[in-house]
Amino acid sequence: MRILILLTILSLSLLSGCGPNKPDPKPIVAPMALPAHLEHRPQWPLEIIVGKLKLPAGGLHGLWPGLILAVAPSEAAPDTDVAGYLRITRVGLFSSEAEMIEHNGKPALRTRLIPADAHARTLADVIPAPFFYSVRDANGAAAQRLLRVLDSMADDPASGVSPKAMASESDADFALVAEETGVWAVRSGESLIRSGPLRSPFASWDTLATELRRIGNSVWLVKQAMRGPRQDSLDGDIRLQVLRAPDQPLAGQETALFHNHDPIGFRAVNDSKRPVDITLLLVDGRYRISAVLPAPGAAGRIPAGKNIGFMASVDTRSGAGLEHAILVTVRTSESASAAHFKDLADGFLPWDKGAVPRLAIQGMEWRTTP
Repeated sequence: MRILILLTILSLSLLSGCGPNKPDPKPIVAPMALPAHLEHRPQWPLEIIVGKLKLPAGGLHGLWPGLILAVAPSEAAPDTDVAGYLRITRVGLFSSEAEMIEHNGKPALRTRLIPADAHARTLADVIPAPFFYSVRDANGAAAQRLLRVLDSMADDPASGVSPKAMASESDADFALVAEETGVWAVRSGESLIRSGPLRSPFASWDTLATELRRIGNSVWLVKQAMRGPRQDSLDGDIRLQVLRAPDQPLAGQETALFHNHDPIGFRAVNDSKRPVDITLLLVDGRYRISAVLPAPGAAGRIPAGKNIGFMASVDTRSGAGLEHAILVTVRTSESASAAHFKDLADGFLPWDKGAVPRLAIQGMEWRTTP
């Protein structure tokens, strides 16, 4: 009987994900065994399809038209072995087209000479696609110091971020509030609530670049998810529901209020006639991203016409709250291998080469209370 009780408690804990000592969701970090100089350099396999150069990466991964990438003979090849360069010509949400160009003293590489395991990688001196910010009360001493730091980041490719100042807060992705005790990132047009879900203080000035890089990637992901219908959409066949309680989905635009460590239910519904692999990403008020289902390195497959229900909980004691749920879906052919989402790091989502996916993301937004 004692063993049965313990097993019951363990099962309930795993289902709800809650508990008094439950830590914050662990950030997803890419376990790439690459040389040190490539650890933070996104790169993707270069594909030749019907005579066109294509990359399995697009706007969601921080690529934009005109961006120049180096063509390396393999994923781990040093920069000294670069075979040539390409320029991005067309960008979709999850894929891009490119052309070989003459650059940095190297002629345009012919298609037939591209190595079989070639990878297109960002150049060492290229910084990510910009994110847009505004600074409130810019005349204050702390704000002036923050602006100087941001300006130096924008001028230094080694900073790894590309902040762009906007004169109007309405045009910015988020607003920064600087005080001597720290810096807060809040959504544009909203008030700074130090005890509420919008607070995002940086521990120190030294961590500002790291935090802004993370926030920039999160903002980019959320913007892509909330854009609405797009070329890569799955025609509404895949739906994500939030459950107030088991079998009680929220109606329409109903606001969901959850308290600290309340279990939050999700149901992913596949109305199509083909199996779909999914990953659910949660973004909190501090723009931290964590995966709920599947765990990093696994895939959650929904059979045709079926649905998957799962539970999560959120720690709102820190004032972060849960703001976005983003369902990333991959539709594969029956014969293709599962498209595993391995990690979300540095703004890119890699997946297994064996998959033949169509991809789409959809997002929803709500608030939690501390």
